[in-house]
Amino acid sequence: MSEGGVRNILIVGGGTAGWMTATLLNRFLGPQCAITLVESAEVGIIGVGEATVPPLVVFLRAVSADENDFMRQCHASFKLGIKFIDWLREDHSLWHPFGPVGTAIDHIALFHHWLKRRRLARSDEPYAAYSLQATLGDLHKAPRTVKEHSGITKQGGYAYHLDAREFAAYLARLACARGVRQLIDDVRKV
Repeated sequence: MSEGGVRNILIVGGGTAGWMTATLLNRFLGPQCAITLVESAEVGIIGVGEATVPPLVVFLRAVSADENDFMRQCHASFKLGIKFIDWLREDHSLWHPFGPVGTAIDHIALFHHWLKRRRLARSDEPYAAYSLQATLGDLHKAPRTVKEHSGITKQGGYAYHLDAREFAAYLARLACARGVRQLIDDVRKV
């Protein structure tokens, strides 16, 4: 404990994981904690393009990040799912869309109707044929406009491709602007 009952939290290790931890702790513990992140000057960040999954959308919302600002600063684009090319054989693809597929019919999830038709040999359409995300992905379209949200963005059925180095730097700026202290040093002994 420090003066005034404020707890000190020390996070050792920067990069994306360290800054995600610092940003989230700061958002929810804020004034009760003094958070310091120790980041090595010697150990670098692997700066590669990263493909993420929908929980990152949840994280960014939890820390009250501005999505447009995040996307600009991290060179991000939307990701609506994963498309596996030549999955079962050459010229075959399979979509794993993010978020719900279709909607319920008579209070029964679409999947059950699709499966019944498939088993009765009335349709050979893939389940993803009923996915708005897969359709938009095939059309190379985003799930929203620059200024307006959509049903997909409201329910979080998407993710991002982003620059990992820029994402760590974005989180560092966000956290430090909100009171997290950054210390560039190497921990040699505890």
